[in-house]
Amino acid sequence: MERARAGEGPTLLECKTFRFMGHVFGDNDAYMSKEEKAAAMDADPLPRFRQKLIDDGIATAEQLDELTTRIEAEVTDAIEFAMACEYPSDDELRRDVFAEEIPA
Repeated sequence: MERARAGEGPTLLECKTFRFMGHVFGDNDAYMSKEEKAAAMDADPLPRFRQKLIDDGIATAEQLDELTTRIEAEVTDAIEFAMACEYPSDDELRRDVFAEEIPA
């Protein structure tokens, strides 16, 4: 942390977490036990971080609730926009994927 805070170049952070849902919508995540999932949810760092922000006087619960509401609305708007858009044509399939365009 000292190196990163001193501005000594890029820093790689490896942050491991647990996925509380299946891989895709409709996946019932039957491959993880209820105990494993419950233990992971108990160790979820987000509620602890939220409480730390409140305890340290950085934000109030009301401010964090308002922020959550705004973020959820923004994500919902983005999803609705994406779903309303036309699908790209097949010639867009390879665009901006490689450093140099590769002919089809």
